[in-house]
Amino acid sequence: MTIKDAKLNFILDEAGALFLERSINEVTMHDIAARASVGEATIYRYFSTKHNLVCAAAAKLQKSIFEEYFDLSKAANGWEKLAMFYRSYLKIFSSHREFF
Repeated sequence: MTIKDAKLNFILDEAGALFLERSINEVTMHDIAARASVGEATIYRYFSTKHNLVCAAAAKLQKSIFEEYFDLSKAANGWEKLAMFYRSYLKIFSSHREFF
């Protein structure tokens, strides 16, 4: 992973955390820059709009949740996949109530 990739991931993590703490509409690019300890210009180098940043943060969060909780490839049949899905959903709900 390059330094640029690491910085991008850090910005996305900090933005995602802010979006979960407050509503997306309340969070500004300035807030994200302050939280990530970078200048606003740095954020705009990666994301031309707040909308692009929100989408990227949501995609990263979704990917991490699916990788952590929804490894359904272990199941042998449809019933097992369904059971694993609902157990995973319950686990997410229990440990990350802020998502809901």
